[in-house]
Parts: sequence; structure tokens; C-alpha cells
Amino acid sequence: FCVGDKFFLKNNMILCQTDYEEGLMKEGYAPQ
Repeated sequence: FCVGDKFFLKNNMILCQTDYEEGLMKEGYAPQ
């Protein structure tokens, strides 16, 4: 769990922005 300004809720898990963006890239989506 990381401390920062931006968090995202995905699959009932709280992700920080970097982890969230990496997840999007792995799934083949580009961050908006």
C-alpha cells in the first residue's frame, strides 16, 4: 500500500497511480 495523492479502486483493491497505470498497460489499455 503506497501513500500518495491519487488512488484507484480496481477489483476491490486500492492501487496507487503507478500501479494502476502499469495494470492498464499490461491489459492493453492506454491511460487517459
